[in-house]
Amino acid sequence: MAPLQKTRSKTAQKSAQKAARIAAKVNRTKDQKLLQKNVMKSLVATVLEKEREIKQSQRERLPKNYLKDLISGFSNVIPMLTVKSLKNAVAYHKKKNMSIHSDVSTVEQTTTTDEPSELSPTNSTSSSDSKVKHAKQGRPKQEFLRKNKIEYSMAMNEVTQMTADLKQKEGVLTNESFQKIVMEVKNKRNLPDDFEIKKNTVTRRLQRKKIIVEPHECMGGLDSPLAEIEPSIVQIVLCMTKFRQSLTSREIMQLVNSAIEGTIHQEKLIAFKLRNKIHQTEEKLGTIGQNYMAGFLKRWSHALSLSKAQRFELDRSKWAKYTNFKHMYDCVEDALVSCGLAEKLDEPVWMDKEGNIVDKEEDAFGQKCTIKITHPEFCLVGDEVGGNTSQKGDGHVGGKKYVCQKGYVPQQKASKKEKKFTVIGLTNLKGEPVMCVIIIEGKQRQLEVELGLDYSAHLEGSAEDPDFIKKNTGVGKRFPGGPKCMFRGKEVPCFVRFHESGGITGELLLQIFKTLEYHELFHDARANGKTPFVLMDGHGSRFYLPLVQYLNAPSSKYCMSIGVPYGTSFWQVGDSEEQNGSFKIATYHAKEEILKERENLMIDDVGIVPSDIIPIINYAWKKSFARVDKNKKAIAERGWFPYNRNLLRNEELRATMTEREAKEDRRLNTEVTISASTNSSVSSLSDSFSSPEEKFSLISRHSFTPNHPTLNLSSGMGLYVLKHIVRETDLAKAREEIEQQKKEGLRKKTLLKDVKKVSAANMVKCGEFVIGKSVEDWIYEKELARQKAEEEKQKRMKARLDAKALKEEETSIKKKKREEQRKENEKKKRAAEEERKKRQQKQYTERYNRALQIIRNKKRPTWKIKDYKTILMALKKKSDGPLPLTLGELSVCYDNWKDRITGEIAMEQTQVEESPVVTAMESTTNGEDTTSTTNVSSADLDATENSEDSTALLSQVLL
Repeated sequence: MAPLQKTRSKTAQKSAQKAARIAAKVNRTKDQKLLQKNVMKSLVATVLEKEREIKQSQRERLPKNYLKDLISGFSNVIPMLTVKSLKNAVAYHKKKNMSIHSDVSTVEQTTTTDEPSELSPTNSTSSSDSKVKHAKQGRPKQEFLRKNKIEYSMAMNEVTQMTADLKQKEGVLTNESFQKIVMEVKNKRNLPDDFEIKKNTVTRRLQRKKIIVEPHECMGGLDSPLAEIEPSIVQIVLCMTKFRQSLTSREIMQLVNSAIEGTIHQEKLIAFKLRNKIHQTEEKLGTIGQNYMAGFLKRWSHALSLSKAQRFELDRSKWAKYTNFKHMYDCVEDALVSCGLAEKLDEPVWMDKEGNIVDKEEDAFGQKCTIKITHPEFCLVGDEVGGNTSQKGDGHVGGKKYVCQKGYVPQQKASKKEKKFTVIGLTNLKGEPVMCVIIIEGKQRQLEVELGLDYSAHLEGSAEDPDFIKKNTGVGKRFPGGPKCMFRGKEVPCFVRFHESGGITGELLLQIFKTLEYHELFHDARANGKTPFVLMDGHGSRFYLPLVQYLNAPSSKYCMSIGVPYGTSFWQVGDSEEQNGSFKIATYHAKEEILKERENLMIDDVGIVPSDIIPIINYAWKKSFARVDKNKKAIAERGWFPYNRNLLRNEELRATMTEREAKEDRRLNTEVTISASTNSSVSSLSDSFSSPEEKFSLISRHSFTPNHPTLNLSSGMGLYVLKHIVRETDLAKAREEIEQQKKEGLRKKTLLKDVKKVSAANMVKCGEFVIGKSVEDWIYEKELARQKAEEEKQKRMKARLDAKALKEEETSIKKKKREEQRKENEKKKRAAEEERKKRQQKQYTERYNRALQIIRNKKRPTWKIKDYKTILMALKKKSDGPLPLTLGELSVCYDNWKDRITGEIAMEQTQVEESPVVTAMESTTNGEDTTSTTNVSSADLDATENSEDSTALLSQVLL
């Protein structure tokens, strides 16, 4: 082994040994602490048992040195154990009323050895099978003290007075005489046995010479300086809550500070702070803060609570009114009676959930029934439930949890293949399913998706058999098909269609009702003068004109009614947890089971595919729409059968009642008891009002007007709150007037024609819930107007397109002319440029000829200024500047520039690369005879005039 490896192994060994020693020490410490705890419990139990024996033998106290002898054998187990610490432990357990069950003999037989067989944690735990039970301790809750404050105060005052009289008379107060006084007062005031009055409290009162104590002093602490106005503040908070305008803690503080500003209550607050030495700045001295707010919420915890807000849809808040729901019930009631499916009762009666008439309200469910539905089987309800093959949005089925390694998150396989589908479970008011409607996302019909594929089912025959599909189609087979329903002895098959959106449309809804007529489900009802009734939400598909015309035709007459828009969660049976909720949970579970089954069958594609939609719906249908008892429960809770209008007992809706509605409700229902299922927040404060409108009127008209003598609500948060209260009051009055107009039938005639858009909201605003003949005419008129507007729009569009085409044609012609003009201008420009180049070339050629004549005919010594200038002009560059004036300077300039003879000569504008003069000048400077130089004839020069490059001319000169 290498030295480095030996060193590492030794280091690791030392680390392991050190870790083992630390772990052993920790374990010993834990065992020691547990051992000490168990020994202390056993000692306390021994002392308590000994005290009980002494009490039974009527002796006064423990034997002398009993505790000292008891702890002498445990000094090595608990080194700090003393008689005083044992007494404190016994006193603590007596105070907390702890029941410790232990075997006393085990303690007495315990030795001082550390053997685990006698006082080990295991043995100590096993000797006490029952757990230590702590009695409910602590100070009484605020609500208990608030409810029993007066009784407690009066009882305490009476006991204290009787005790003082007895002590003055006899001079001594014994425990027996005190208990007699307490029992006498309890019996006199009918107080419960657990109502405790301590002797200590009475003795201290006598010592302070304060026999009578006011009820508010029994709560302890200081009284709030604003206690007088706190009930009014609480009423404002409750009122704003009813209006869905809940206030935060900071806003309540602003409200209180605004309400007490400049009033006597602010003076009381300042005096309270000064008296109790609450040091604050002068600005904050007359205002409340966080500490007051915490005490305020604690004092009124029985009526107020802090909680997070829930988002409430704006449209829903406008429609979730008592008036709208009452009008919905009224319209549906009239429709049921007119259809011959219900009978009007002479007197409203109480009914239970099954529709049986009962005498007492305690046995009834909902409000009093004014009609009795005689044919609930002809009344249909239904709503869409969406679904998807993808598991991305699926929740936990029933909060299912999985066991996994600590610190890990359990992973679950999920399919992300999307295919939307919609299910409508048509159910009658008896809770019986009538027909299952399935709409699957797709552009065309797919047989394998419509029938579904169940891979777990046995396959009969071969795929080549002519009756292969028929033999394997049905419940429990490879192609199960959708759920079938039995309605009045007839089997109603599943209605399956495909649509691009995967949702309901007017055309599909029309096909659904035609399918119902094809199976002749309601022909005998119409023969007996009964019209089937359908209750659905206000989706746009319900106002499809061919559908409305079909429903109002005599041969296929249906009475379709809609409910309150944006409030379907209240009244719609399909939105209930028994149908919608159960269906979705079941689909989640079905998809999980399909994935598990695919893995067991070793199928490559383990995702959820479209052919699995039907098996998923079959599984979920049995768990939701097929359960008749659950359907009945959902129908009864929404007040449809029996027709008990149960939703009108919802406290959220009752908070929006008008005064007239409240009087009518009290006339029909002598006493309204809100059930716990309506999410009520009943408090002792709100219980003092018999109805919400009384509470509202008291708050809005008496307690919180700007002319309140003690509160300032003319500015700040007080004015803000008051405006909301007045606004809600005005809205309540407006709803009352609108309701009266609806009853008189004025709004139906005047407003229905004025509405521009066909929608459920506009229809209900006009007082209509039933899609009858009047609504059909309204839709027909709007459809004609829409078609006319569409034609006019098409004409305007065509005119715009024609004008646009004409404009484009004119633009094209102009563009073509501009293009031709541009080409002509470019042609002229090129011709002018060529002409300029020719003129320039001619000038250069003339200059070259003059320079050549000088070089040929003269020698340099005979050159004059004019000759130099002529030659230098051929060698001059643009950057050289002007030519010199004197002959010497010109000669020097020629000497400086003569090296340009062999280089390129840059000419301004259209310059030649090398001048023909340069070569000739070079030969002249070298003393050569220019006569031997090849002459450049004028014909040669003329031949180079049209050349853009002067190189040809230079080459001729050189040759």
